Amino acid sequence: MGRLHVPPPAGTAQREASLRSPSRFLRNWFSWHRFAVTVARASSLRSPPAPPPPAGRRGSAYTRNYIAHWTGKAGDAAGAIAAFEELLSDEERVLGADHPHTLETLDALAYWLQKAGDAAGAVAAYEQLLERVLGALGPDHPEALTARGHLAFFQGESGDVAGAIVAFEELLSDEERVLGPDHPDTLTTRLRLSRWRGEAEALGLSGPNEQESLSIPSARPRIRGAGQGCPRSW
Repeated sequence: MGRLHVPPPAGTAQREASLRSPSRFLRNWFSWHRFAVTVARASSLRSPPAPPPPAGRRGSAYTRNYIAHWTGKAGDAAGAIAAFEELLSDEERVLGADHPHTLETLDALAYWLQKAGDAAGAVAAYEQLLERVLGALGPDHPEALTARGHLAFFQGESGDVAGAIVAFEELLSDEERVLGPDHPDTLTTRLRLSRWRGEAEALGLSGPNEQESLSIPSARPRIRGAGQGCPRSW
């Protein structure tokens, strides 16, 4: 499943302008690449190439997103969470709760909550995100299906194995109908459903009718990163 990408609503260019005025010491893009490299090296991380700016996002909003991401990658998940929470509050105020940049930030916040061990907080953030995506795009939009997959994953990680199984079963049925049985997202959901059915069986929770698990040993979901610069790419 890819990163959430929601098309921007019309008429938001002027509101975005207020987030595009970086302060004097933030104006040089390459200086911030050097900053990220310094943070990465200081934390014994391999220095990555500078990621491209998110489409349509420029100035201080992008810089704050970029710094929040690399704060987390440097090992400070709590700092990343605080930075993304502040950015989310500002974007909700300036851009609106359903703007794609706001949704991307909420998406990143959920990721870092999970990375910090707060699976319940991640579930709450994704429930909020899913509600907004469903309202903006409808239940059969691919991004809505992606959000449902992320929420189901976080449900399992929070300890709600039975809830994760039910969510993945419902998602699989809808993805087969909307995307087709051979779509990569559909196959990923099958693998994740297999993983959580295996978890349920190990815990003695599986029922007699749960039969369609795939016998693939590497069925554990793969998380790529969150926020821009990493992004919540799943």
